[in-house]
Amino acid sequence: MNPGQTYDVIEIMSYIASNLSTEVTELKEKLAQITETTDREAIEELKITSMKPKPDYKLRSLHLRKLNSSSYRVS
Repeated sequence: MNPGQTYDVIEIMSYIASNLSTEVTELKEKLAQITETTDREAIEELKITSMKPKPDYKLRSLHLRKLNSSSYRVS
């Protein structure tokens, strides 16, 4: 999504779903790492890392301005 561009509601929802899908995939991979290891320190390190917020999380910086009933502009 680019600032100044106009997007349909469906495009915005697809963008959000795509980003959430990526987040879910990453969490599944981390869970697989946790279940494969028996080292307690490694498990704690994975828990701490997975709980830290991502500074580059795209959805937090998505600012929309409603243009009409089905279009929004990204700013």
